[in-house]
Formats: sequence, C-alpha cells, structure tokens
Amino acid sequence: RDGTAEQNPLLIRTTIRDKKTGGIVAYDRFTWNVVDDKTVGTDNEWIFVPVDDPDPDKNKVSYRLVTEVANYTGVRYALQRYDGYDWQRPEPQWAFDVPRTGNEDLPSRLKLYDLSHIAPGLLTIYDHTFSVISGRKDTLRMYPVDPTVNNNDNPAGWKTLTMQHRSIFGLDLGTEADESKPVKYSVSGFKLLQAGPDFLNKAGEAVDVGTAVMPEVADGVMSGAVSYKYIAGDVISSFAINARMPSRVRGGGMLPVHVTMNLPRTNQLVGRRWDELLERWREAGDIKSLFSGLFGVFLRAADGSNLDLNEYLQEQVDKTGDQYLVDRVMKVFLDEEKELITVQFIVLLTDGGGETIRLVEDESTAPTRNTYIVVRDGSANDRWDMTFFAAPAKYVKTDVKGESSKGGGCSVGGVFMAFAMAVALAALFFVRKTLRR
Repeated sequence: RDGTAEQNPLLIRTTIRDKKTGGIVAYDRFTWNVVDDKTVGTDNEWIFVPVDDPDPDKNKVSYRLVTEVANYTGVRYALQRYDGYDWQRPEPQWAFDVPRTGNEDLPSRLKLYDLSHIAPGLLTIYDHTFSVISGRKDTLRMYPVDPTVNNNDNPAGWKTLTMQHRSIFGLDLGTEADESKPVKYSVSGFKLLQAGPDFLNKAGEAVDVGTAVMPEVADGVMSGAVSYKYIAGDVISSFAINARMPSRVRGGGMLPVHVTMNLPRTNQLVGRRWDELLERWREAGDIKSLFSGLFGVFLRAADGSNLDLNEYLQEQVDKTGDQYLVDRVMKVFLDEEKELITVQFIVLLTDGGGETIRLVEDESTAPTRNTYIVVRDGSANDRWDMTFFAAPAKYVKTDVKGESSKGGGCSVGGVFMAFAMAVALAALFFVRKTLRR
C-alpha cells in the first residue's frame, strides 16, 4: 500500500514469555501509526513476578519478549530496542504474514539485508530479553526511512513504544508442576510482598480467620504439596493442592498461589475448537469470552462440591458493572508456538470449615488496584487443600447458594471453594458465597 503507517498503521503483537517455562505471561495486539509515542498495556493487565529477595530492586528478573511487526505500508521502518543501558539495533527475522494453511510452500523465516529493518509487506520478528523489574519499560523505538535518503539514524524522528503492565511481586516459596509434555499445570507458592498490615487484617477478617499470616521460604510448604488429581476421563487438566501449614501460622495462615493450567491442542475437546479460538486470537488478541463459553475452570471441595469460576466471575460483573473484573482476575492466552490454551490466576488460600470467598482490595497498591480473592478451604485440618480442574463449560453444576455478606461471621453450610483476583473501585469490597452439601 502507498503511504506510511500514518495512513496504514503497523500491526504489532508483543508476547512476554517466562524464560524458564517458555509460557506466555502477557500478550498485546495493537496498531501504531508511529506518528506519536505509544504505550500499551493497562493497570488491569498483571504479571506475576517471583523474586528471591524481599526487596524487588535487588532482584534481576528478565523474561523473553517477542515482538512481531506486520508492515502493510510502502516504506521500511528503522528500529532500535532499549537493552537497559542504551538503544541498540537488534537482530530481526522476517516471515510472511499469511496463514500457513494453503501456503506451505512459503518459507517460515527469511533473511534479508540487515538495513531493511521492518521491511514492507513482511512480518518482522524481534526476540530479546525484557526486564520486568526495571522501572523503565521502553521496549523499542522506530521511524520511517526515506528510501531516497542515505540516512540510517534519525534521532529527532524516533517514536517510542512503552510496555505497561502491573507487576505482582511475590517472594518465591517454590513451584510444583506435572511432568507431562506439554506441562498441564504449574503452581507457584509465594509470599505477597505488596501486602501491608491493613491488607492482612482485612484479608483475615474477610474469611473469619483473624489477621492473615503468610509462610516463609524456610517453611518449605510447597515441597510435594501439588499432585495430579483424577476427576474423569474427559477432564482436560486437574490437580490438587495439599500443603502442610506451619504451626506458627495456624489460625490465620494464608498461602498465596499462582496457578497455570494448560489445555493442549492435542486434547480432542480442545482440538475440535482450535481453529475457532485461533481465528479469534489472531483477529482480536483476546479469547476470554469465547473460552468461557467453551470451557470451564472449576474448584472442588473434599465433599465433591464445585464452583465454576467463569460463572462466578460473570455473576460479579453483572453485580458490579465492572467490565475489567475478569482481566484483573484471570488471564487466558492462545499459545501458537506451543499449541495450547494457557489459563492463569492467583488465589489466597486459608484453612477452616464453613467455606467462604471474599474479594479484598489492597488499598496500599492504589492506583494499581491489586484486588484478590481470599478463600477458606472448607476443612479445618491445619492444611491448605483444594482441587482445581478444567473441563468443558457447564461440566458440573455449581453447588453454591450465594448471598452478599454485610460483615460479621455468616454461618455457611456445606463445603466449597473459589479463587482468583477481582474487583473494587475503592477500599474493601467483598462477596460471600457458600457451597451446600
């Protein structure tokens, strides 16, 4: 097409991957006219960052950032990336931005003259390290190159792309994952570093366990705490958490966990919907609504009671009118590289009978709105125990009799559970739900 990106904006996809697991932790799809600087990501988009030192600034946590730029204009664009010290010219690869089906004769990667930078009519791919600790999130900059002028550096014309995601820092307590390929689940325990005394008081009071107390690294609570849990043959991914509670935190122990569930394309239930999900992913970069209509993420108590997370979240959206709630609670990605659907969420587990779920916001993190779901697991046995599984939508009925709680200790019958992170425009907002027998 004639003209620059001002007339035909560049289509850009950015994927941040964990360097250890290779899994997606953040994804953005957007267009850019390169006339002005660009910031992508919002405070509703979060990245869990496990660290080894309580002071985040003393840690070095780098992820892998893959940037794909589709250039539909008639000119090339020069590009540089910020490597933490200075702007550098990274090594790109090129590909055709067309579906592979029906075009198998086209090479998947091309090698061009390095001054081509972002070449017209091609997909340019940059793959490099990205620091999620550094306060500077300027990832790359570019400008249109006039082919009639021998000018490879135009500082005055550079326009900068900045990534903006909310980081949730957690002191790493250990990760447990299954041994299948691809990995179907991974659970990371952590000590929430942003949690101040006020938040811990509110979190504990929300589920009637007193002031919440989190375990330390030396407690070793995650060792052997997660295992495969068979539910049924048509369940796609399932596991159970059964972690020992240290004696010093009993009565108010709270275990934050970051959960990743992978649904591989090789599973028949996923495979038959893969093309539909892929089309939505490539068109919009967001499949949460489609995913929730096809699949469910469930929590199960010891007595077999269930909670459908998708159903619960939609219920909260309907009650609050907060359309960004799901973004703050759960992430759903389609990983074309690994050919699987990835679901991620955070839950703060507490121990005790009379199961309760509350939504609690940490006011000290405003305006980033770190809001968490705190769960009492339903069995007072000095352990944190809960089962999670992914299956087709409406796989089991939610055994929940829900009602808003207005403070105090509401007595609840049965056993249930839940999780994630969610909503609140200010202070503390909570909802109590119970599972009946």
